[in-house]
Amino acid sequence: MRILLAPDSFKSCATAFEVCQYAQAGIHQTGLPIHTVLLPMADGGEGSLDVVLASQRGEKIWTTVQNPLGKPVQTYWGWFSQTQTAIIEMAKASGLMLLEERERNPLYTNTFGTGQLIKEAIQKGAKHVVVFIGGSATNDAGAGMLQALGVRFLDNERQPIPRLTGGNLSQIAFIDTSEMCYNSNQVSITVACDVTNPLLGKYGASRVFAPQKGADAAMVEILEKNLMHFAQLTGLVLEKDDASKPGSGAAGGLGFALMAYCSAHMKKGAETIWDIIQGNQFLEQLNSSTDLVITGEGRIDKQTLYGKVPVTVARFAKLYQIPVVGICGSYAADISELYEFFCGIYSILSEPSSLENAITRAPQWISYTVANITRTWYASKTYFRK
Repeated sequence: MRILLAPDSFKSCATAFEVCQYAQAGIHQTGLPIHTVLLPMADGGEGSLDVVLASQRGEKIWTTVQNPLGKPVQTYWGWFSQTQTAIIEMAKASGLMLLEERERNPLYTNTFGTGQLIKEAIQKGAKHVVVFIGGSATNDAGAGMLQALGVRFLDNERQPIPRLTGGNLSQIAFIDTSEMCYNSNQVSITVACDVTNPLLGKYGASRVFAPQKGADAAMVEILEKNLMHFAQLTGLVLEKDDASKPGSGAAGGLGFALMAYCSAHMKKGAETIWDIIQGNQFLEQLNSSTDLVITGEGRIDKQTLYGKVPVTVARFAKLYQIPVVGICGSYAADISELYEFFCGIYSILSEPSSLENAITRAPQWISYTVANITRTWYASKTYFRK
């Protein structure tokens, strides 16, 4: 019998590769005659670049850039010379995972490091750049990224503002794009993202996502006001309004900057990765006598329906009438709509737990949960059908 393991990462807890390994260990613990196939997945968030590189054998380009607080961090991006394509994961330069909890404050963080990666890719000769923009620590509307690409932001006295962050966008009085190193006629950018929020308002970057990055209520109001100022000034300079476009609020407004200044095309993260690498591989595995698929992510809720890895996996498995089980750290109270795709959804938590404890014990709990699922499934395939 054969089980295909195709999970996404568990955010801030385990990469997709690690989830696969923990799940496989649980299956082996059962002692049952089961062959496992590991196919880590991603949807544009943390770990997406590693999934792409491992599958397509791209070149890992190491470099040093600024982290969200402007400190040097060693990181990497992906290069595919045959297609002149660069793959960039903004979380590796401007991500929340790069900061300690006490350092998380979107008034002081920016996306300059992500801009450095894009600039380096352009200098390498990239004709197409794919930017995964999940997991950000920022709320600067991509202004830091634009500074790295050569856009000059000036104050009322026409003096350059040295380092833009979510907290000082209101200082911008003039925007000069004449020295920007990006040319949309020479390089195209695809933004891989599963967020459709606009830049501003009730469902915008500041009000929805900034609290997850360390902002309190007062900070949220400052950030919202600053984003509005930046969006209005951008509209005057570029003579267009991208602030209301779906995805403009992604990654603290990085989606807005990429669309407005770089003419980037937005695409769902899971679909982007599927198109790049995973579609054929996954279908090949499904056509090789797979009996069960186990997928999952950190939290399963109604958002899972909208392009997330577990449902993307389940949709294809359903075409071949292969049962799919989902595992997660937690799930929403009402997930009835998801049972169209899953025969079961299970939390790995085996006892009341703090988040810190759950993250620490995740390897063990993932193994236990998958072991229990496997035993139950195997029994249904054998004993109950005698």
